[in-house]
Amino acid sequence: MNKITFQHYFIILLLSAVLIVNYFLRQDVDDAVIRVEYSECRLGDENCKIIVAGHRLELFIEGEVKALKPFVVHIVDKDNVIEQAKVRFEMKAMDMGLNQYVFKKHDDGWQANVVIPICTTGRRDWLVELDININAGLKRIVFNIEI
Repeated sequence: MNKITFQHYFIILLLSAVLIVNYFLRQDVDDAVIRVEYSECRLGDENCKIIVAGHRLELFIEGEVKALKPFVVHIVDKDNVIEQAKVRFEMKAMDMGLNQYVFKKHDDGWQANVVIPICTTGRRDWLVELDININAGLKRIVFNIEI
């Protein structure tokens, strides 16, 4: 019969502490991100007007939105509140690789040059996550598009 030594107890205690700390750290990050669902936003077909932390922003795409074809995503920021921004294109239940693009300051807003991959199954439904850092913190705007 094996004896449980002090070292075993210490390892179990240490692993438990790591799991607890990790849980609370992740919760702080999730609480810091405000998710805004925009199901009515038809990015690619029309401009999307959104209000983030009381500031009006407008998103639009320049160019034809097709897989493997470059297009530009713009954020119009007339209040000049954005500190940095990035956009991610994902598919639910489908690994499409890392499709994340960083916006660069441009005229009265920001722009990101984007190329998304083609889905070999023929799916065209994308989940777009737009992360915007403004003086009020990180905001995540989430909406669906069909390409």
